[in-house]
Amino acid sequence: MVHCLRLTDYTCDEVIRPVFFEGGWSLPDAKRHSMLFTSAMQPGKGIPLLLDAATILRRKYPDLHLQLAGGWYPRSGWGRVLRHKLRTLCLEDCVTFTGPVDAETLARYLQKVNVFVSPSWMEHSSNVL
Repeated sequence: MVHCLRLTDYTCDEVIRPVFFEGGWSLPDAKRHSMLFTSAMQPGKGIPLLLDAATILRRKYPDLHLQLAGGWYPRSGWGRVLRHKLRTLCLEDCVTFTGPVDAETLARYLQKVNVFVSPSWMEHSSNVL
């Protein structure tokens, strides 16, 4: 599938890899109360909002599990902010940072989770959706 965006005299082709259209998702195969975030670990991608939401959801679903896929640098300034927020909200035991993953692995993660989340404040292109 190819989406093409034409801006003045420039063409920007965006190809969504076929692996994301193969297989499928079904509720019975998904891990209950699991969520997956797939964007880069940047402030504009909404991770603090997601962690606040996870805190609220965890009250009703104590077995909640959140996977954060993407580049993760725990010693960076942003990484320290996130680690502090995880400790403050008592979410350390229900959040997993997968680090960068290839397309095939990401497609498998998407097939196994209950919910895909994208709390992003900005997206240049909505391929993630």
